[in-house]
This record gives sequence, C-alpha cells and structure tokens, in this order.
Amino acid sequence: MGKGLLALVLAWALIATGFAVYKTVELQDVLNKVQNMEKELATYKKQLANVTELQDRVDFLERSSRMYKELFEDMRAKYSKLKEMLDSKNRTIYVLKKKIEVYEKVPYDYYFVEVFPRYNNTLSEMKEFLKNLTIPENLSDTETEAYLEWALRNAGFDAHIAYGEIEDEETGNETMDTWLVVFLINGTYNIDILNKTVKVFNATEELEIEENGVEVEYEYEPVTIFKDIYSAIMFFGSVDRWDWWNVTGFPPEKVLS
Repeated sequence: MGKGLLALVLAWALIATGFAVYKTVELQDVLNKVQNMEKELATYKKQLANVTELQDRVDFLERSSRMYKELFEDMRAKYSKLKEMLDSKNRTIYVLKKKIEVYEKVPYDYYFVEVFPRYNNTLSEMKEFLKNLTIPENLSDTETEAYLEWALRNAGFDAHIAYGEIEDEETGNETMDTWLVVFLINGTYNIDILNKTVKVFNATEELEIEENGVEVEYEYEPVTIFKDIYSAIMFFGSVDRWDWWNVTGFPPEKVLS
C-alpha cells in the first residue's frame, strides 16, 4: 500500500473514530435527557396522585358540608317549631293562670246557685222578672250590669255583658261603654242602666230618652259581647268594676220584691 493510501485510510479511521465517539456522547446525552424526563414524569405522576387524593378529599368535604348544612337547617326548623310550641304553651299557661286568678275572685258556683225560678227566655217574662227583681241601691252602674247579668242568667235568660260604641244620633258624639245584650226568643234586646233606671229596648233600634227636657236618641253598636263575667273581668283586667258580690254578699239575701 502506498503511503498516500495509508494516510487516507488513517484519516478516515480517525474521522470514523471521532464520529463514533461523537455519536456515543450524543447518545449518552439523549439517554440522560430521557432518564431525567422519566424522573420528572414520575414526579408529576406522584404529584398528580396527590392532587387526585386532594380532590377526593375536597369532594368528600363538600358532600359532608352539604349534609351538615341540610342537617343544620332541619334542626333549626325543628327548633323554631319547638320554640313556637313552647311560646304557645307559655301563653296558654299565662291565660290559664289569669283565668284561675279571675275564678278565685268570683264566688264559687256563681252561675249555678239556684236563687230564682226558671223562665222561658221570652220578652214578656223578662220584663216581668225585671219588674219583680230587687236591685241593690248601693251598686255602681257597672256593678248593677253585672248583677243583672247574673240574675237574668240564673233565671234562664240568655244575657251577656256587651262593650262597644254608644253614639248620640243628634251630635254624632261616640263613647265606649258597657251594657247588657239579651238574646230572647222574641229577638235581641239591650238593657242599660241610666240614672239608676233600667232601660230595655230592641237592639235593632235606638234608645230614646229625655235628658233635660230634650228627647235624645242613642245607637248601641257592640264591639265585644262577653261569654260570661270571667271574660269581662279578663278583658278589663280588673274585677273592681263588676264585683257586686263584695257589696251585697253572695248570694244576696233579698232578690225578689
């Protein structure tokens, strides 16, 4: 082999060797990058697993939160309902206590003590009864009303204390006061005490009386008709205006003339 050819072969050998070394280095570099990427990918996978776990935890907490919110709202609704029931019971207890206090201030067997003969709840019988009834003179007007209500009911008449407007038809002046309403077989009648005089008139008509020589008409418009003396006492908050029995004793000694 000539020197020229040998030199050429050696040159190619060197080039080939260098190229091989270069490729080996390049391959190793690529391999290193692949390994680094695999490590990085493994890290991301691990982080992704953590994120998934965290997301599951978040989902669980959100479900739990919704459940406890619903439970809280349910408990709050039940608490509100129980509070309303308790308040209602307390109001009932308060009313019952007041009723007990009122009942203790009214004579025992107030409406059931047998003092008068029984009537048939007619207008003629009521007028006859009132004509013969002894009304104590030392009672106030409201005490007299309560006395009449008791006497009428004891005798079989459907009598009640009423409270409402009394209007002067001439002047239009209105006052709030009490009177009696009696539901008779013949119709409904009012009874009022004016100047110690018992006035009986049809509830659908005005009361016509003479005051200081002038004829006056009054129209009675009830706002409340009390079931009994107990209701009237509770409405006005005091027994003082009705307690005729503390003046006359109960039952009165003389009730009929």
